Amino acid sequence: MSGLGGGGVMIVHDPADGRTYCVEFGMRSPALATPDCYELGEGRSPEVFKWRQVKDEANTVGHRSVAVPGAVAGYALALERWGKLPLATVIQPAIELAAGSLPVGWYHSLLVGRELGRLRRFPGSVATFLDEGDAPRAVDLDGVGGRLHQPDLARTLELIAAGGADAFYRGPIAAAIDAEMRANDGLLRAEDLAAYRAVIRPALAIGYRDRTVATVPGPFGGVTMAQMLRLLDGFDLAALGHDSAASLHLIAAASHLAFADRFTYLADPEVVPTPFAGLLTDGYVAERRAAIDPRRAHPAQAGDPWPHEPGGRPAAAPAASGPGPARSNTTHLCAADNDGLAISLTSTLMSSFGSAVTVPGLGVVLNNGMSWFDPEPGRAASLGPGRRPLTNQTPAIVLDAAGPRLVVGASGGRRILDAVAQLVIKEVDYGLGPQEAISSPRMDCSEGRLLVDDRVGRAVLDELAALGHDVHAIENDFFSRGFASPTAIGYDRATGKLRGGADQFYPALAVGG
Repeated sequence: MSGLGGGGVMIVHDPADGRTYCVEFGMRSPALATPDCYELGEGRSPEVFKWRQVKDEANTVGHRSVAVPGAVAGYALALERWGKLPLATVIQPAIELAAGSLPVGWYHSLLVGRELGRLRRFPGSVATFLDEGDAPRAVDLDGVGGRLHQPDLARTLELIAAGGADAFYRGPIAAAIDAEMRANDGLLRAEDLAAYRAVIRPALAIGYRDRTVATVPGPFGGVTMAQMLRLLDGFDLAALGHDSAASLHLIAAASHLAFADRFTYLADPEVVPTPFAGLLTDGYVAERRAAIDPRRAHPAQAGDPWPHEPGGRPAAAPAASGPGPARSNTTHLCAADNDGLAISLTSTLMSSFGSAVTVPGLGVVLNNGMSWFDPEPGRAASLGPGRRPLTNQTPAIVLDAAGPRLVVGASGGRRILDAVAQLVIKEVDYGLGPQEAISSPRMDCSEGRLLVDDRVGRAVLDELAALGHDVHAIENDFFSRGFASPTAIGYDRATGKLRGGADQFYPALAVGG
């Protein structure tokens, strides 16, 4: 779900200089991705985003859905800047796992079964993931079941271990991807791979209470999550009580306002004028905060941040692209060491098994990042060569005067943004540790309605409905997947220990050593 053929973003706190950085290695559209490169149909797509229908779902599954992957470039750049071991040493465990025989777990078997129709379309995926054309059986208590063999991927990893990122973007791997694309009407070319660069930027940092929250700038989820927190900084959530209807109402109101602005204004700033700075200015935050009524929920409308943006309003801006649903398949991990280095990393192939294309001979599953773009021309998220999509990845690190206090992030599509904001609130305002915060009830506002974990209790649900919210109670479990799946590391200042937290309703874990 987040391998070599995908991309992502990470936040890194460097104890050597006390600064926090963003490593950006998200996917980009290929040079052949012109606004008219897809044949449009009637109606809306039933797939990940409710864009205009594309013939044969070419922007969602198969070779024409593949964007330029950034994972290898991003990991190599981060390792070069902050790593303590050489690339070959770091990759060796992955080589051994790919070359060996991994027992198939129930979750792997479930996901393969769910995507069986897509995987069967591509020979490389059939050879890698299917067992005589069907989903492999999960290994039972007696050791009976399927095994995952990935010798092609092992050889690909060996090439990267020996040649670094260049082996992926300019060597025989790039040539093999180019050949697969050309043979199957794909858009990605070797030239796109050779031109790709991961980038290190300063993190976006905002104040929240007495903390600093560092997250990702640009067309990810960081600006929207930061706007939520800035709006809430004007309310005393602690006094209202954890998971009270009054506090949840304010959090929901801030979220609805931030998402209204996100859907109206945000896109790739390299292509479309975007008021990233204006959204977070004191003046605009005050205007939007005044729209929050503590006694009643109101429909959220986008504001006007342009008067607060340096340079002012552009002469013209493309039409906003409407939101799709929150589904995606993403991996998030947090890491920290005793020296003060902290990393929050989110990576993805976009959908389950990405494009469903596994490159024969390489064992690399390719993303379907093109589905992030609106296939209709002339809109904020429309296609064009070399563009970055607006994505939901929101890794973050919360700091105090002594350094990192909480490392946090999540998988789960658009629901990531609310999850990260609420975990920051649970730590800062209510003093919850990472596992306690993750295990406690959450809610999500990313689709307009208010999804609430029913563990808050019937009285709270009824109060939220009485305040005017469109409340949908969810029984949070392994199969409902109603919320994002976070992981976190907390710093216990009293003992000097690191404490991990992971979603109990997801195959996730916290480990230390």
